[in-house]
Formats: sequence, structure tokens, C-alpha cells
Amino acid sequence: MNIQPAINIAVLYSPDTMSEVQKLCTDISRDNVFYYPESRTIYDAIALVAQADGVISVDTAIVHIAAGLNKPLLALYNPDKLNYTDWHPNSDNAMTCFAEQVNPPDINALVWKKLLPSIAKLLKS
Repeated sequence: MNIQPAINIAVLYSPDTMSEVQKLCTDISRDNVFYYPESRTIYDAIALVAQADGVISVDTAIVHIAAGLNKPLLALYNPDKLNYTDWHPNSDNAMTCFAEQVNPPDINALVWKKLLPSIAKLLKS
């Protein structure tokens, strides 16, 4: 993984994914990729998003928090038009990318070749 050292990446998590995020951050072993184990509530997540220069998320709560705070945003969705119609970011500062159509739908079916230009654009904003 090639991450620019000047870009700090805070990984948000829900209580049930904390151990996975801890392992991810430990495995990456970079000073600029981290999580806050003290983060316990949605208010902690809101405070982190408020300080962010940009947000990438699959979580609609975080997507809407970022949109409400007018943050540059890359929102990732399963290819589900009804879900997107109901839960899209509704922000001029937002870009969206969709996972490939697989059965069952899986956000991990993102095509990185299509996703990387959007990440680059987000990081330049």
C-alpha cells in the first residue's frame, strides 16, 4: 500500500469491528494510519469527521454526517438503486462509487481501478 506520509488516515469503526480495525492498523504499521480506541459513541465519530479534510465511507450515518458538515466525501455503495435513492449523500461535495453487481451484494466487490481516480480526486480537494 502506497500512502503519502503527509496524509493522515483515521479509521472509524463500530464497537463490533474494533478488533478488525485494530489488526488492520497494526498490520499496515504506518504512523499515519490509525484509529482511536477511546472512541465509543457516534459523538466521537462526529468529532473525528468534523476534523477531517475528507471522508471515505460505506456507512450511511458517516456519509450523512460528512455531507452535513460539508466535507469532501467519497461514498461507497452496493449496486442497489433503491438503497441509493433513499440514502445517497445529497451533497455537491460528494462523489459516489458502486461495487460490482454480485449475488449476494457485497461492498467488497469494488473495482479498485475505477475507485482509485475518485480517491485521488478526494485527496486533492
